[in-house]
Amino acid sequence: RMMINNQLISKKKFLLYLNEIIPFIEAGKTKEYGKSTYFEILFCLSIYVFIREKVDYIIIETGIGGKFDVSNILGNEITIAIQINGKLRGRIQVETTSDEQAIIDQSLQLENVKKYLEKESIKKTIYVPQKLVNFVI
Repeated sequence: RMMINNQLISKKKFLLYLNEIIPFIEAGKTKEYGKSTYFEILFCLSIYVFIREKVDYIIIETGIGGKFDVSNILGNEITIAIQINGKLRGRIQVETTSDEQAIIDQSLQLENVKKYLEKESIKKTIYVPQKLVNFVI
């Protein structure tokens, strides 16, 4: 179910990219953990397809969870946009599990945010989970 711009990738592209990663799948058979599972192969193939197709962002449906879930390779950090009055003033990296207050506190530490807040106080803080913080002054 690999889709780009709401369209399934073609069978032709699927087979092309699959054939390109088969040598790596075959090489992995001799490793300590044995043969790759169907989910592991499909997951790696999807990441490979998205890289080759130069997509801007991806949405991944995770697997079973836990330490053996192959989607763990994606990491656990996200980028949050920091705005003042709707204008981008910076970005911060946070763990996906960070709570709202921790993200707001970290946002307030940005030098570019501090300089705007020296002269004016915050009237409202808008937080959009895992996307942005906007300080209205």
